[in-house]
Amino acid sequence: MVPALPDSMFRTSANCEKCCLALLGIFLLGCGSVFADIGLEAKALPEQSQVLAGQPCAVGYSVEWQGARDAAIVLPLEVSQPEWGRAELKATRTEHYGDRWRVVQVVEYTASKAGKYTVPAVEIQAITANQPIVGSFESTPANRIKAPDTTITVVNLPNPRLWGGIAAIVALVIGIG
Repeated sequence: MVPALPDSMFRTSANCEKCCLALLGIFLLGCGSVFADIGLEAKALPEQSQVLAGQPCAVGYSVEWQGARDAAIVLPLEVSQPEWGRAELKATRTEHYGDRWRVVQVVEYTASKAGKYTVPAVEIQAITANQPIVGSFESTPANRIKAPDTTITVVNLPNPRLWGGIAAIVALVIGIG
């Protein structure tokens, strides 16, 4: 024969369950404030306004956020080759200003002919601390942030004969003087 349990035990158990759910809710709210949106921002930062044909033009693609350094992991850019030239990821650096962090990835674009070229918007991937890692690290879905398109102006060297003629005239004027 199994002894009967008092009715008051079930009421306590129900109250305890409500209390545990309330504590879980408070805990989750606290976690929400810790993992709140860190304000990921992407920018394209051309380092030069114009370059000579055949010379690289560096463009920095930055991702910025507020908070801890490990609140975001910025994945390396996948650089696609433009129709008008070459592109290569050259450097990555991390910068810190107060409570803001910035990861800058520098891509060098090289055009062989003079002209005004548009580099399309670049999509940068970042994993934030509040994203669960699913399976392996590489398979974790990342936030995709777009850096705006940017324009590169490429100019030709002036005609060397023109510079030679100007130099000869200047030398002649100095020689006569």
